[in-house]
Amino acid sequence: MRFLNVNRRPSLLAQITLLITVVILVSTVLVCILFSAMIDEIVEKYVGKQAMTVAKLASEDKMIVKAFKNKNPSEQIQPVAEKIRKTTGADYVTIANDKGIRYSHPNSSYIGKHTKTSNEASLKEHQSIIYKGKGISGFAIKAKTPIWDSRGNVIGVSSVGFLVSNIEKQINDYRIKIIKLSCIPFLIGAFGAYFIARRVKRLIFGLEPEEISFLFKEKEATLESIRDATVTVNVEKYVTSMNRRARELFGHLQIGGGIKNARLGQLIDQAIEKQRVYSNQSLVLDGQQYILDLSPIVRKKEVQGIVLTIRTLSQIEELTEEISKIKMFSDNLRAQNHEFLNKLNVIYGLLKLKKYEHVMQMISSEVKERQDIISFLMSSVKDPLIAAC
Repeated sequence: MRFLNVNRRPSLLAQITLLITVVILVSTVLVCILFSAMIDEIVEKYVGKQAMTVAKLASEDKMIVKAFKNKNPSEQIQPVAEKIRKTTGADYVTIANDKGIRYSHPNSSYIGKHTKTSNEASLKEHQSIIYKGKGISGFAIKAKTPIWDSRGNVIGVSSVGFLVSNIEKQINDYRIKIIKLSCIPFLIGAFGAYFIARRVKRLIFGLEPEEISFLFKEKEATLESIRDATVTVNVEKYVTSMNRRARELFGHLQIGGGIKNARLGQLIDQAIEKQRVYSNQSLVLDGQQYILDLSPIVRKKEVQGIVLTIRTLSQIEELTEEISKIKMFSDNLRAQNHEFLNKLNVIYGLLKLKKYEHVMQMISSEVKERQDIISFLMSSVKDPLIAAC
C-alpha cells in the first residue's frame, strides 16, 4: 500500500543499508590506518634492534678486532664485514677506525674515505645508538656501536644500516595484506547490513517511516471516533492505549496503569489462554454494570495483548428500545402496505369487470373523510393560503 509520496528521499531499506555500510567502512579504514601505523612503528623498532645486533656482532668479531693492528686492515676486515652483511640481510656493514676512516663498505670505492655521518657518540661517549638518517646510500635505519680492543680501548666504530626504501617495500606488502583482509569483514558487513535492513523492513510490513506515522495518526483518529469505550492491555494486564470514551467513563484508569478488577482480570486471562473472542460479558465496575467484549491480539500464534470494548448497560437498553420501535414501525408499514395492495387489487378487478360505478363508490368512500376536511376548511377559513396550508 502506497498512499504517500515517499519517493523524494531514499527508502528506509536503502538508508539502513547505507548507514551500516558507511559505519563498517569508516571502522575498517580506521583499523587499517591504526594497524599501518603500528606496523611502521613495530618494523622500525625491529629493524633498529636487528641493526644493533648486527653492529655488535661485527664489533665483537675477533678477526675484525685483530685486523686493526695490520698495516692494511681493510684487506681482512672487508671480506668478514661483507660476509656478515650478506648473512644478516643488512644493506651495509661499515667498519671505521677511531678517526672515521672506513675499512669496509659494500661499495669498495668508499673504503679509505671518511664516514659521512658523525661517530662521536660511539667514539667519545662510548654509546651504542640507533637512529634514522641519511647516508651515502640514502635514508636508512642505522645502528652504531664502538669497537673495543683487548685492553678496553675504543679503536673504531661498527655501523650497520637497513635502507628505508627496502623497509617501505616490506611495510607496503604488509599494508596490502591488511587491506585485502579488511575487505572480508567489509563485504560481510555490507551483506549483513542489507539483510538486517530487509528484516527491519519486513517487520514493519514494508512501510516507510512517513507511512507508519500516517497510519498511526489514522488509527488514533479512528479509535477516538468510536462511541464505545475501547481499551488495549498487554499480557501483563497493563493499559497500553484507550480512546476518548474510555477516558470519560474510567477517569481513574491511565495508560500504563494496571487492571485491578478481579472479574476483568479473570476474563483477560481466559482470552489469553484460549486465544478466542469473548462477547457480551457482564462486568461491574465502580457500581456500574457494563457489557464487555474481549478480542485477543495474536502474532505468530502468541497473544500480544487484548482489546476491550466496553458499553454501559443503559446504552444497550436504549439501543434495544430503539430497535423495538423501528421494528414496530416496520410492522405497521407492512400492514398498511398489505391493506393498500388489497384495495388496489379490488379496484383492478372492478375495472376489469367494467364496474365503474362500484369503483367510484369505493374510491369516494376512501377519500370521503379527506374531502369532508377540505370542505370544512374551505367554508371556515376565508384566506385561501391558510386553507391550502
